[in-house]
Amino acid sequence: MNELLSQLHKERMDRTEKFRNIVIDNHIFEILEKPGAAVGSKLWIGGEELSIFLHRNPELIQGKSILELGAGVGLVSIVCSLFSDRVICSDKGEVLEIARENIRRNRNSAQVLEYGWSENSVGIFDVIVGSDIVYYDHDFVPLYQALMANSRVGTIFILSYRDRLYSMLDFFPLLKNDFVVREERKITNESYVYIYERVGRET
Repeated sequence: MNELLSQLHKERMDRTEKFRNIVIDNHIFEILEKPGAAVGSKLWIGGEELSIFLHRNPELIQGKSILELGAGVGLVSIVCSLFSDRVICSDKGEVLEIARENIRRNRNSAQVLEYGWSENSVGIFDVIVGSDIVYYDHDFVPLYQALMANSRVGTIFILSYRDRLYSMLDFFPLLKNDFVVREERKITNESYVYIYERVGRET
């Protein structure tokens, strides 16, 4: 956590807009970042890893209704929209304009929606995706509430996760009564993609 905060502090000193070309197989995505403007205003490695994973496993999202939580710059939603025309790219604050610009630049169909994690629902989705969204402990309960509010039994939750022991101990037990791990993919020594399915009772 200290390393993350140190990196964010350095980036706040230089808020220069940056454009990156992200190459995933046969696709090139032009992504705007504003490092230091907000936590989600740059493309974190978890977002890139999840985008690659979904691009190479399209059967998980093909034709599905999809909600991305904590979308940041929007790359994951942009990739999802290659395989579905029902994608909601959600976040809050300044990063929404960055996501909108990236969707426009990549001629994409994802819809941007302001959504702070809570018990309020923006719809019921077949698939919910999130990348590197499990690290602030005060967000764990609202994140769980958002998952429950926007899912039904059978909804798939695909999470790109960087190994942080404190968040694993605090967040994952919240899911165990309502979600089960269907698959775990190790991406690197520190990162994983978990595929959950909701099995608990309807709210």
